[in-house]
Amino acid sequence: MAKIRTIGSSEHIILAAAARLSAGEGEKVSRACGTAVVQEIEDATGKRMSIGTVCTCLDRLEKRGFLASKVSDHEGRRPKRYYSLTDAGEKKLVELHDAIEAIWKGLKLGKGSGRGSLKLSAANHGGQKAHSPHTPRKKKTDPPTLA
Repeated sequence: MAKIRTIGSSEHIILAAAARLSAGEGEKVSRACGTAVVQEIEDATGKRMSIGTVCTCLDRLEKRGFLASKVSDHEGRRPKRYYSLTDAGEKKLVELHDAIEAIWKGLKLGKGSGRGSLKLSAANHGGQKAHSPHTPRKKKTDPPTLA
């Protein structure tokens, strides 16, 4: 069986945000620099990631071949590194999307009843009932003592 190279959830989010900002049809230059990726994540999720976390992750994703970068040469301004999605990065995003979609197919969420409403269908849980944190577990019995 082939080994699957995984990426963490933060890397997944950062890769997707960089992909959204990458040069698309009709665009010549990527808009995906570190600060733009931080803003894209905050706009899309309402969560803020630190610039240090994002830039470290962008560098790691580039080393793994999922992103390519180019440094701008603005006169009188500090150069910025802009990232664009590679073919390998696009393939990884599709792979991650498909995996998450497959997992979500087995979930049934209750209507408006909050976090405690998550239920696994029996068909996707090996026919066994999922353990609920509200279901009391069997008490442990003391191991027999040797006489």
